[in-house]
Order: sequence, then structure tokens, then C-alpha cells
Amino acid sequence: MKKNNLINKIGFMQGRLSIKEFNKIQSFPIKNWKNEFPIANLMNLKKMEWTIDYDYFYENPLMKKSCHKEIKSLKKKYKIQIDSVTCDFLMNKPFWKIKNNKKLLLDFENFLNNCVKISIKKIIVPLVDNGSINKDEQGVILKNILNKIVRKKKFQNLIFLFESNFESKKIKLFFKNLNKKNYGINYDLGNSASLGHKIKQDFDTYSSLIKNIHLKDRKLKGQTVKFGKGSGEFVALFKYLKKINYKGNLILQSARSKDNNDIKEFHENISFVKNLL
Repeated sequence: MKKNNLINKIGFMQGRLSIKEFNKIQSFPIKNWKNEFPIANLMNLKKMEWTIDYDYFYENPLMKKSCHKEIKSLKKKYKIQIDSVTCDFLMNKPFWKIKNNKKLLLDFENFLNNCVKISIKKIIVPLVDNGSINKDEQGVILKNILNKIVRKKKFQNLIFLFESNFESKKIKLFFKNLNKKNYGINYDLGNSASLGHKIKQDFDTYSSLIKNIHLKDRKLKGQTVKFGKGSGEFVALFKYLKKINYKGNLILQSARSKDNNDIKEFHENISFVKNLL
């Protein structure tokens, strides 16, 4: 794989080019979402990963038909592709762990309908933190519901990408009997590093399933830090991505700046990545 191919895959998590809202590291930038398109264009970023949580769920422009034309217009004007969406709302209220989940499932299908309408295919399902699968039955519930969804014609081209805290062997087992056309892995470099997972073992076990990557750095059993300051194996990661001819995106989900200068720090993190490619 040529260096330029990977560089063109570099993108950002929506909200990282805005001032923090609600004092959260990650949330939908409800006051600044439109401005992130021209900022990303100036930074020569081609990819954005949309984000949505249950705060302002139905106020998120993704969920408002009246905003879809504007989203498409911004994508075209600033040459930004939105291939994926990270579903923080599923971590807020994971339907696979909640008994009375009828309303949550209606919200989820409504959300998927809107993703189809603006051509978002990769749906990041976070099986971490509050969304972690703690019992086998929770995984069964989740997979049964998603299998029913992808059997519907309108959803047959969606790809559900799981981000989990599983060890590599358990991940392989989790994917047993799942259709690889509609399922895969979102690999979070920082979260994996914080758990002590190693790139070699992970990629040797399930690299064919990895279809999206979150670039983040974290200390072992610690917090998110600036790129190069934690335990993330960036060099090993990029080596393997070239080896497997990786086709997915590289979404920067980097730490917030300590002095509230997120744009400057984002530039530095991009340079860090490009120097290693």
C-alpha cells in the first residue's frame, strides 16, 4: 500500500474540531457542527465520523429530515466523506442490556433509516464501558436483533462494526456465524493499548474483520493522552495496515488539549501520524 493511500484515509471524530460542550471529551457539537466542515477542508481532511448520543438525540441533524439536504450540501462543498457514525447513544442506553427496550429499538431503527438516507454505511456499536457485554445472553440478544435488521432490504448494505474490550480469542468466537458482509470490527488503538492488548496478536487473530480504526493514545490502564505519550503501538499498527492492504478509514479520536487549543493539538497529532506513514 502506498503512503498516500493511508494519508487520504485520515479523518476526524465529529466534535474534535470544536470547543468541548457539556464538559465532555466527546459529544455532538450542536452549536458548531456546520463550522467543522470548512475547518476540516482547510486542514485537508477528507473523512468525518459522525457522532450521536442521547443528549439532543432527536435534535441531532442526522435525525432531522429537514437537515439532510444541508448535510449533503456541506459534504459536497467541502469534499468531506461521512462513511461512519459512532453510536454513543447505544453506550448511554444499550438495548441488549435493558429488559423493556421497545422504545430503544424504535429509536435505533429510526436512526438507521436516517443513516441510509445520507449514505452512512458503517455503524459503530460500542461494546465498552456501559455498553460492555457482561453475560453471554446479552451478546445473543444483540446479534439476534442486528441479524433481523440486516435481513430487511433497506438495511442490507449496512455494516455493523463492534468496538469491544474483548481479548482477541473472544472476538473471534463472538464473530462465529456472523455474516462478514454486514459485520466487522472498529479497532480503537488507545483503548486496546490501555487494556494491554498487542497489535501483533490482535492483527494475527482478526485483521480481516477490521474495517474502521480510531486513532487514540492511552497509557496502560490509564487515560487518553497526546499521540506518542502513551502505550499505543502506532509503528506496529501502520506496519500491519500496509501488510494487509487496509482499505478503511483512520479516524482521529485524540485527547483534548489541556489548554483548550484543540485545533493546534489536532494539527500536531496529524503530523505525528503522517510522519509514521
